[in-house]
Amino acid sequence: MKVAEWNVLKMIVFRENMGSVLDAPMARRIFGKNVIRDLDPRISQLLAPKLKNDTGEMKIDYLKEKLDRLMVFDWVKFVGVTGSIAARTAREEDDIDLIVVVKNNTAWFYRGLVLVKNLFSGLVRTAEGTNVKNRLCINMIVEERGLTFNDDIFTLHELYYMIPVYRLKYKQLLLGRNPWVSGFGGVFEEKEWEKEGPSRLVKFLNKLAMYAQIVYMYLLFHKPNLKRILDNYEEGKIMFYPGNFKDEKLEKF
Repeated sequence: MKVAEWNVLKMIVFRENMGSVLDAPMARRIFGKNVIRDLDPRISQLLAPKLKNDTGEMKIDYLKEKLDRLMVFDWVKFVGVTGSIAARTAREEDDIDLIVVVKNNTAWFYRGLVLVKNLFSGLVRTAEGTNVKNRLCINMIVEERGLTFNDDIFTLHELYYMIPVYRLKYKQLLLGRNPWVSGFGGVFEEKEWEKEGPSRLVKFLNKLAMYAQIVYMYLLFHKPNLKRILDNYEEGKIMFYPGNFKDEKLEKF
């Protein structure tokens, strides 16, 4: 079996373990038209037709109407949809999982300002609840210096399935920061990125905002993983999905 065919087969199996299928259009976007065109027919027949999810598309339309609620100054560089909507398995009662890319050294300050901005709207999800329908769940806030991610098939899946809703072409830049995807058969375009940073005052306020929000989490008995928060801070990331979520998916694979 060719390496390219083996990579496609691995993604097919991974998608099955995620409770879905790999459709032909997405396979072409990940692995390239030439690879999919030359696949062994026995593998080609495992690819599904174009996978649609009307519920997810309606949620994306809703998000686009509310996109201004996520903007703070000129800090936001990219907004993408992840989770069940990106995987084309969204249900009516689901929230809207997001990744937001911001300027360097602004992630925690940005998060605090977004929460204040949406304090009374109920739009942004901040804690577990029984009714999360259409609430914006910012699972990951990443500064531009933190756009390099771990090289595994879970991350490969998340990067390619992510749906851009603000600065659509930025996804290619993000993929270009993770050239390891080519080792899994992923294709991308090399693009340059801007290296921007805020003033020293904003950097200080960003760190202050992080500690203030950690204290707030403790006051609400959320028991945050302090080591994980501080490690991610050094890398320019905030991650709110469970720490063992990815490990569980990779273990099944």
